Amino acid sequence: MLVKKLFLGTTRFLQVAAFPILYTWGSLTWSWPLGWALAMTLALALMHPLKQVAWGCGLGLVFGVLACIGQWRLLPLVIAQVGLAYLLSTQALKPRWQATLWFIQVYFNQTLLLVVLMHVLTPMSLLVLALLSLPFILAMWSDQLPIWGVLAALLAVIAAGYWTQQLTLIAAGCLLVIPCLISPRVTPMRPIIYDWASIIMIVIFNLTRLHG
Repeated sequence: MLVKKLFLGTTRFLQVAAFPILYTWGSLTWSWPLGWALAMTLALALMHPLKQVAWGCGLGLVFGVLACIGQWRLLPLVIAQVGLAYLLSTQALKPRWQATLWFIQVYFNQTLLLVVLMHVLTPMSLLVLALLSLPFILAMWSDQLPIWGVLAALLAVIAAGYWTQQLTLIAAGCLLVIPCLISPRVTPMRPIIYDWASIIMIVIFNLTRLHG
């Protein structure tokens, strides 16, 4: 059971950390703020699986504050992430809602890591983060919504990414196919499937970004 919990926590850590690191790989510079931000990410990722709310929130907040040294505008992001992690760990939420809130936390956490790595955050970076999250959130709720509405929203998100030249044709295709394959209409709802689908999509996005 402990191995299963650690596996889930590690998966969640990879889901958050993979995109910022791969996205900035060519100019990646390791620093203390980055180390503290990754430590915060790990503490919050492990908090819910290990049921260590007090330790997770405490360590996450301490590491997050240390990551903000010199960039105090990031503190609201840290507080938001700790608050969401607390909510996920203390409230009896259905798997669908828990997975949705987790993807929102991933968005905030990845935003923080990108600012630490890039020092500035462009609107296009925020758009890419949304492009890689929204299709999976739509997929989670696809069996609760009209299928034509889900497909229309999914196609609109992908079209926006392709039109702004943030998605290659291959990435756009994968972002359409993968969420459809893991939809509750096709596959039973299991949050960890969405976590790994997100990781796979992050890798595909960055590989196609580098090689076209």
